[in-house]
Amino acid sequence: MMDGFQDQNISVNIATIFIGTSSIMVLQSESSNASVTSPQRGLASATPIAIPNELKSNSLMLTGLSRSPSARPPPSPSSILVSTVDDRKGVVQRARSGTLSSTANPNNHNSHSNASDKHSCNSHASNNCTSQTAMSFSKSLLFRVMVFRKILLINDGRDKVLKCAQYAAKLLLWLYFSKDSKTHSITQTQASKIASHFSLARKIIRLGHWLEPINDHMNLSKEGLLTIPKGLSLGDQHVRMMAPLNAWIGILNDIADDVICLSKMGVLPQLPEKWLQRTTAISDRCWYASIFIDVHAGYHSMLELHRKVDSASDPVQQQVLKDKLFMQRVSMLKLAMDFAFCSIDVFHLGDKVDDGLQVVTGFTAALLGTFKLYRKLK
Repeated sequence: MMDGFQDQNISVNIATIFIGTSSIMVLQSESSNASVTSPQRGLASATPIAIPNELKSNSLMLTGLSRSPSARPPPSPSSILVSTVDDRKGVVQRARSGTLSSTANPNNHNSHSNASDKHSCNSHASNNCTSQTAMSFSKSLLFRVMVFRKILLINDGRDKVLKCAQYAAKLLLWLYFSKDSKTHSITQTQASKIASHFSLARKIIRLGHWLEPINDHMNLSKEGLLTIPKGLSLGDQHVRMMAPLNAWIGILNDIADDVICLSKMGVLPQLPEKWLQRTTAISDRCWYASIFIDVHAGYHSMLELHRKVDSASDPVQQQVLKDKLFMQRVSMLKLAMDFAFCSIDVFHLGDKVDDGLQVVTGFTAALLGTFKLYRKLK
């Protein structure tokens, strides 16, 4: 009997606590809504409501809350959701970077993630730099190939390329086969034939080249450069006086080369050795005289360019003049090589000097001439 009464009392107390808790929550929600929607209404609803102490104590006991200052409010659902998402993101990032073991230290996690980000950025930048370098190299190579194609399209360009090949073969002969000519007699003979064929090919390409100095002489007459006006310096007067002379010397030199070439090809009757030597001597002396004239004109051109560079105020114009001055120096160096080469033939110094002197000077002149043409077409 007593047990049944106690069970009934416990059930009544539980129901009372549940009803009291529900009423407290409803009253708190209504009071908060009223204070948000209207200030006056919030003040009116701020009247204290009498709640039994038994209900308060039972509800606090049930929810586990206390009125002490150290009590913490329960976290909101939004904060719980955000923290859960952050934890999942951290786990995913650590799993990707392979640092799951460093979850206990957040500083280690940040340092590892920053290091991985920097490494990925550096690798991406290096890949971009490598691709850009390869692209620029391919464009530069393609540009040089196109310039070389332009060189081969003109007679002067083909002559320069064959001259480089001719004197490269002679240079190999002089370096490797001059001392061991008996050991490598067959190879030396073949290399000598290759160099001779290159020389004949150059002469064939230059057939009819005497038309070019004739054209130069006609241009001089059209532009009025055959007359010497007053007020020019002595050096400029000499350059103008020698310009038509240089054109006529070039015509005679090219005609002599054509006669020698056609005689070797069999187009003309075979010249006697005496006449062939005289024709070769005429060609060499004409070339020698034209070298002196070109050196004189180039020297005065260098002096004029030096004055223009010193007086130029525009940096762009000054750089253009410096480039012209550089190419003029290259031309003077080529003329010096041609002078050394031709002096051996004109004064018959082949037996007195080493063969390597003429080979080296000829090869250097060929390279410089090709470089000049490359810069001109570039």
